[in-house]
Amino acid sequence: MNRPCLPLLLHPPSWLTAVCLALSVAVAPGASKPKRVLVVTTTTGFRHSSIETAERILEKLGRESGDFTVEFARVTPPKGPSKPAAPIDTGDAEKLKTDTEKYNAAMEKFKADDARSQEAFKEYAAEQKRVLAEKLSATALKQYDGVIFANTTGDLPLPDPQALVDWVKAGHAFCGMHSASDTFHGNPAYLRIIGMGRDAVPFILAELAEQRLDHWLA
Repeated sequence: MNRPCLPLLLHPPSWLTAVCLALSVAVAPGASKPKRVLVVTTTTGFRHSSIETAERILEKLGRESGDFTVEFARVTPPKGPSKPAAPIDTGDAEKLKTDTEKYNAAMEKFKADDARSQEAFKEYAAEQKRVLAEKLSATALKQYDGVIFANTTGDLPLPDPQALVDWVKAGHAFCGMHSASDTFHGNPAYLRIIGMGRDAVPFILAELAEQRLDHWLA
């Protein structure tokens, strides 16, 4: 039996609370067929260290409940080299000379490693486009019941950003965790979805096949 969509205010104190509440409202337990949820952890800005933890817990929640399955749109970024710190003059000329020689050698190595990492980041950007085109195209979205933006940041290279907006408007579930609000700053339609637009409604509509009207949030 289909039931009305429930508004869900997503301003809890932790990302885990947000996920648990969103999924408990959006996914009907005991459904005959598990819902398919796409978790997007791609970033083009700051990358939170908790992303991998979120991925593991979301997958575990789905596996242990049996109410939903999780697929990912994720690309792990390469690690760039750390720039060496310049030596500090403490008044010891001999020490400064030694430290400067070490620093110059370290800088040469850094420049070579940095040049290689730039190529790796170009490949990373291309892989982001490929993965998001595969998982978040208008056609691909049809196979999912819900999408979670888990600590995404920046302007994600979606093949068709409007397709995601239209998919949400059609009544599918969308959950934005933490820095999902630091994503698509220049996209008013997306900002309205997460309650940050000029005329936004401060809640997210979560609609799957059924809703739990007995949940305490209702």
